[in-house]
Amino acid sequence: MRLFVAAPVPEGPRREAAALQRRLAAVTAARVTWVAEQNLHLTVQFLGEVGEAGEQRVRRALARSVEELAPFDASLGALGAFPRWEEARVVFLSLARGEVEFVRMVRRVGASLGELGFAPEGRRVQAHLTLGRVREGQLPEPSPVEASAQFRVEHLILFVSRLTPRGPIYEVRERFALRGPGKDSVPTTSKSNPR
Repeated sequence: MRLFVAAPVPEGPRREAAALQRRLAAVTAARVTWVAEQNLHLTVQFLGEVGEAGEQRVRRALARSVEELAPFDASLGALGAFPRWEEARVVFLSLARGEVEFVRMVRRVGASLGELGFAPEGRRVQAHLTLGRVREGQLPEPSPVEASAQFRVEHLILFVSRLTPRGPIYEVRERFALRGPGKDSVPTTSKSNPR
């Protein structure tokens, strides 16, 4: 199964991001595969194909990681692209708030999963919400577009990605509440059952 770890984004910020997707789609001739609104998330680490035994080890590693990570506030920010706008392959929204905490979370999770042999990406960590992937063509000159929706990051989710002809379907395998100490942390024992 194809697994990845992500921080969920609530409905309100997802709705704002989807509205921005529609605005961009209306002004670009490039062929872009836009991420479905229900699939918008903040990727922490992609794990790739993992067997059942490996998944259990991943779950234990994530359970250890969240003990050291406190919930934090975040907000969506400016529009950007990887590797750069003129050669855009990925269009995203950055975080205007919560970047430092998100990077800390990625590094902590990466260290735990690294012990299992899952190597983190080599590039610099940048918190971002992927809006779409450019398949062909070039995006028009960017306008100073920003999103502003605020939300609280309180969980990590282990997802399985199932590829279908209509696009990927993400299913929750387990939800992990951030339990670490912090001045704004809110104790919670919420946990969903794997499905």
